[in-house]
Amino acid sequence: MFSWLPKRPHSNLNDHHLSPTNRKLLADHLQRMYKEKLAPLEQYTSFHHFHSFRIEDSDFSAKPMILLIGQYSTGKTTFIRSIIEQDYPGMRIGPEPTTDNFTIISDGPTESIIPGNALVSDKSLPYGQLAKFGNAFLNRLQMSTVPSPVLENVVFIDTPGVAAGMKHHKVQRGYDFTEVIAWFASHADRVILFFDACKLDISDEFKKVIEIVRDNDEKIRVVFNKADLLTEQELMRSYGAIMWFLGRALPFPEPSRLYVSSFWSGEMRSVENRALLESEAQDLYQDLQALPRSSALRKINDLAKRARLVKVHAYLMAELYNRLPASSVIGRKLNDFLGNNVLKKTRENLANSLPEIYEKLERKLDLSFGDFPILNVFKERLLACDFETKLVPLRQSLIDEVDNMLNSHSNPLMSAIFDFFSLKNTEVSRGGTLKSVISAGANSPSPFEEQNADLPWAIDLSRRAKYNETFVKIKSEDGKVSGASVREELLKTKLPNSVLAKIWRLSDMDNDNCLDEEEFAVAMYLAEMKLKGHDLPNFSALPIHLVPPSKRHLFEF
Repeated sequence: MFSWLPKRPHSNLNDHHLSPTNRKLLADHLQRMYKEKLAPLEQYTSFHHFHSFRIEDSDFSAKPMILLIGQYSTGKTTFIRSIIEQDYPGMRIGPEPTTDNFTIISDGPTESIIPGNALVSDKSLPYGQLAKFGNAFLNRLQMSTVPSPVLENVVFIDTPGVAAGMKHHKVQRGYDFTEVIAWFASHADRVILFFDACKLDISDEFKKVIEIVRDNDEKIRVVFNKADLLTEQELMRSYGAIMWFLGRALPFPEPSRLYVSSFWSGEMRSVENRALLESEAQDLYQDLQALPRSSALRKINDLAKRARLVKVHAYLMAELYNRLPASSVIGRKLNDFLGNNVLKKTRENLANSLPEIYEKLERKLDLSFGDFPILNVFKERLLACDFETKLVPLRQSLIDEVDNMLNSHSNPLMSAIFDFFSLKNTEVSRGGTLKSVISAGANSPSPFEEQNADLPWAIDLSRRAKYNETFVKIKSEDGKVSGASVREELLKTKLPNSVLAKIWRLSDMDNDNCLDEEEFAVAMYLAEMKLKGHDLPNFSALPIHLVPPSKRHLFEF
């Protein structure tokens, strides 16, 4: 159930051995490190004025976020519906633009909708910073809660569909859409860009959104949706076109993973591409399934990155302070001492000296240039700040605390988590469609591998007897069971609809839309093996050893 770590007997974090029982233990540890080691230096150097907000307690305990972005009718909402396998409050699906809200889909005891203003006021949730985007945005923000095992440790962010030709989005929407997207992308663990395989017209606003989020390259995944509507040749052409676009829009050394499939609750509509599309869908499910673990690592990594940035910021503030001509004057305001015109000139001189300061500090203190803030952004905020209160001398004791955190806490913590995840029994995401993504283990041979065709039948007598008990209860007068009856029985396994559809196709060997006793046994056996973590056979046909002898004349082996 989306539990990111299994239980272990020890929970002492003071000896640098991480043995968490749940996400909360890690969150508490990171929160304590932040408050004790990093927050004092942030407050002393006015870090929040120049960079990001203070990290709130709720940010540490936040569940992994999956942000979905795409033009309208690319299947974002349908994707969520197919993953959790149920409707949620406020869900609307259609070919026209249907989603005009930012909707956070999360687990809850009952189905409900929490409006934006109430959402940002709840200190237990990590959305308080969204209040800065104003009421026009908050009126378009909501959280939909629904009981779901998938949502127990992950949340989905469904965004408004980007319409074609929207160039003045800030005026039309009443808030800065791209800035809101940038906020969610920075806090998300996955950013999934949706493209419709049948419509490759990319709007100006979507191009701008992609440009905004591409700094989060390690989080980005791309879904080429509705691919089951295309023939093999059409799919090949569309795939080439989208890869050409992505190569220009996301100029990464290693391209983002592109998943070609169709994510909805029905069957794949293309027979010739079905095996490929189902395999691609499974790959994405596996990626999402591992999010609780990768989210824990991301929180550690983000805290370490922030610590290095805060440290560099402290050195910058101290160097700028030392260059003030009045820095040695005690008890007098700078504007009184220098005069407004002189103070303005001093600001400009200091701002213009930033490239030289960057180079000096990098060389003198052996700092990484990648840890320095973006020059133009930092310069703009420096010119707008109050020199009298923001520029401060270096306080080495606070720097030492940050160094202590980087050298004594994060690295052993990271190592412990990697060691821990190497265990075979590490728990991963479960529920909904993700329930079908189960690793059977390297030492577990597949029951679907080809075996000796001379065997009477691979489904043994004890299993057949068990399956037959159920068959007798639901069969009709003609000695068969209908598709509706079989579906009702298979739904008890709680496997995803897409998996059940595949089981039905494999089991109905004579294509008469009902199952006899032997076909029913095959269906139940396939479901049982899938629950044990084995991948189903390819769609084309069952392995010969699973086909009842009486049906083998129907196949060409």
